[in-house]
Amino acid sequence: MLLEKSAVVEQKKLLAALSVGVLAVFVVLPLWWKTTEVYRATLPYKEIEQLSNRENVITITRQIVVAMLLEDDAKRDDLFLAKIQEYLRITEQVVRDNRYVTLRYIIKKQADGATLNFLMESIKTAQTIKEASDVVGSLLDSQTGHFCLVLFPQSLNSNLFNSVEPRVFVSKHRIALVQLSSVSEDDTALITRTLDVVYGGTDLQSVLSESLHLQNKETVNVDRMRQLRPSAGVQLSFTLLNTDPYILSSHWNIEDAIDGWLRPFMAHRGIRYLCSFYIESQVLYYTDLELNPVKRNGLYTISAENLPQALSILESRMGFQVSQLPNLNFVVYVSPINKTPLYLYHPPDWQHGYTSLFSPQWGGLVVYNHDSSNGSDHHDVLVDMHRVMPTFITQLKKLLGLPELERDSVDILIEEVPEHGVLNWQTDRMLEAKMVECVSFTLTTLQSLLRLLDEVKNMVISDKIQQEVMHSMGKLIKSKEHSSDGKLDLAFQLAKQSMHSAEMAFFDPSILALLYFPDDQKFAIYIPLFLPVGVPVFLSLVSIIRQLIQKRKSTKQD
Repeated sequence: MLLEKSAVVEQKKLLAALSVGVLAVFVVLPLWWKTTEVYRATLPYKEIEQLSNRENVITITRQIVVAMLLEDDAKRDDLFLAKIQEYLRITEQVVRDNRYVTLRYIIKKQADGATLNFLMESIKTAQTIKEASDVVGSLLDSQTGHFCLVLFPQSLNSNLFNSVEPRVFVSKHRIALVQLSSVSEDDTALITRTLDVVYGGTDLQSVLSESLHLQNKETVNVDRMRQLRPSAGVQLSFTLLNTDPYILSSHWNIEDAIDGWLRPFMAHRGIRYLCSFYIESQVLYYTDLELNPVKRNGLYTISAENLPQALSILESRMGFQVSQLPNLNFVVYVSPINKTPLYLYHPPDWQHGYTSLFSPQWGGLVVYNHDSSNGSDHHDVLVDMHRVMPTFITQLKKLLGLPELERDSVDILIEEVPEHGVLNWQTDRMLEAKMVECVSFTLTTLQSLLRLLDEVKNMVISDKIQQEVMHSMGKLIKSKEHSSDGKLDLAFQLAKQSMHSAEMAFFDPSILALLYFPDDQKFAIYIPLFLPVGVPVFLSLVSIIRQLIQKRKSTKQD
């Protein structure tokens, strides 16, 4: 009887240990492994790789309308058209090797006889070049984003260009009036040089290559390093430095200056599409550059070599660092009474001083000299913003990446625009470079993200990251489609949105949640918890296996 009870108890112990072991192996262990794994949403790895390797991601289309008022000389027409086509073919060839960009030119000859006659009569009766350009612009709709090249002989209106030396007039719209004397190499070279000035010509390759960082470091244009990268917004900070208000009280009318100078500049089509601007202004009292000017020939001079340190100290006191947006600082420094006039210089050439400083990625500084010879102990200085704002606008153009125009050509005259204005074809060239830059950053960011997630297997890939990656890819594809259709503004906006989504995915906080929690640390944390329970379960399973083996052997012997 006791043996039977003992056998029943042993059998129950065996079943209990076996059930615990089975439960631990087939339920607890998989459940623990499943609950501790990292969620990883599916990402389109192959699609992004194909998108990165695909050539001609962006196609830039430029259309040139050629209106030839060359009387009845068909051979001359054919010659000039052939020369223009050859120039454009060379330009396309230069850009063809670029991985991300294809340049496509479309040439249209304005062959409507009535239109040509009207243009001819308009140029004959025009009193000024600008008047003739306005007539051409209103007739050919120069606002459509295309460039109109009007070629006419010198005999058509020999007095039109008498007031200026050049034979080419380029308006602020996309109109170029070219006065030709004869069919010669000089004339064809003049036409190609005009296209170079307006559309960049072969220089487009360097602009795009610098945007994509494809060139050698030694040949990268310094101007590209000065510019801000494309972003959703830029904060513009205007600061007036007042060193000692008891002796020198400085004032400025910054509100009217912003409304009169800065807002018209920001309202331009290309600048408005580039980014959003947030403007702040302040007056800092008892703030100096903390430099010791050296007096030479009655003038106080400051070496530009000492200014970076002074600007760093000044930036810590301006208080605009709370914004997450890129910040550009524009500072007006009113020279102290006992140190005026004050000029900056690059050593050792101290004789050629200047009053403004441009700092890449930072902003600009203007030294405002005033009249301190009234003999009074207290001076009130009202800053003339007409002296300051043109300099700030010029510095802002450089920081945003607006290309500078070639104004040193003796053959080409570019219509002057206000200091706060920009030309339409200037913004086109800027948006092209910025669009390519956005595409480059987007593809680089997506590729880096995929490599990171592929190498670190336990890194979280949330649904938000998946959505941002898909959104970035969709916007990038749409940007290419719109750029192929010539819709440059919309293409740039989509490319910028694509870059922003890629950055949001790359810098998502959820990615770092388990970055420092790899599998070895997972085991290091859970083994101390599971080991006290796991060892008895494991020993019980070993004991059960031994008993089953012994029971099997005894059964065979019986």
